[in-house]
Amino acid sequence: MEQPLFLHLILEGDQKFPLPARLVYDACQPFTARLDLSHGDVVISSWLFARDLLQAGLRVPSGG
Repeated sequence: MEQPLFLHLILEGDQKFPLPARLVYDACQPFTARLDLSHGDVVISSWLFARDLLQAGLRVPSGG
């Protein structure tokens, strides 16, 4: 399952840099979700997150 996202990287002051991304869930890895950051059609970085960390982060700042 994939969900396209459109994020903004917040830089100094009020500068924002658009950052296309997608959140991916793979049933073969049921306890993780992957965030792919891209530039055009090229994935430039992939981050794996524990699903419980993402769920906790919906309520309060987490993972620190």
